[in-house]
Amino acid sequence: MILQALTDYYQALEQAGKIAAPGWKRSDISFVLCISDTGNLEQIVSIRNQVPQGKRMVLRPQPMVLPAPADGRTSTAVRPNFLWDKSDYLLGISKGGIQRGLKYFNGSKEYHETILSGIISPAASALLEFFQRWNPEKASEHPLLQDVMEDILKGANMVFRYSGGYIHEDTAIKNAWQKYYTSQTEGVKMTCLVTGEQATVARIHPKIKGIINGEAMGNTLVGFNFPSVCSYGKEQSYNAPVGQQAVFAYTAALNHLLSDRDHIY
Repeated sequence: MILQALTDYYQALEQAGKIAAPGWKRSDISFVLCISDTGNLEQIVSIRNQVPQGKRMVLRPQPMVLPAPADGRTSTAVRPNFLWDKSDYLLGISKGGIQRGLKYFNGSKEYHETILSGIISPAASALLEFFQRWNPEKASEHPLLQDVMEDILKGANMVFRYSGGYIHEDTAIKNAWQKYYTSQTEGVKMTCLVTGEQATVARIHPKIKGIINGEAMGNTLVGFNFPSVCSYGKEQSYNAPVGQQAVFAYTAALNHLLSDRDHIY
């Protein structure tokens, strides 16, 4: 079974330190938002690397191990990532206009406040101050954004840095994320078809990216979204139950393979 093989491959990759642990994933980052103790934006740094493309050099984002991205993100659903994201969520700057930017920024603000509430960490306090102080309605006027506005509106991902270190590397914040991520595993328990063990079943499987002729946002390998493929009243992925840990493992392994052009034909 392909899902079992991919899950086994993930375990081998994790043991070799070649892939992120559950709750974390490598994501491409272009800019760093440097903030102060009081949450003020002090600097924006591009961390893109110049790489050859044909006869010219182009800028490419830098991969970082970050909290896993939100599932089920669409053009309308508000699904913020933790500690990293696009300008819509972190700055309230959106191609869709001010109201759309406000909706996405406020969603991200609420999400970060939920996870970081009560966390004793200067980095956490600085980040919460940033979300309190930042005004999305005037974001496009900020002097630090003028030179990078065109790039961030193209969908560039950003992370935060505080006091010389990346906020996603702060121990207290990492622990807060892990606790939150683990708490989200509550749900329907069934026998996992991959491991054969009782596990909390994933309702929706993450998307696979890099498939030739696939969707730009990625494709779901396992899913049921119309009545004729559902049975016994079980909808979505409950119709073919796979535990959340196994789902994470097989999708991470397959995305890892597809990110290597040598594995794509």
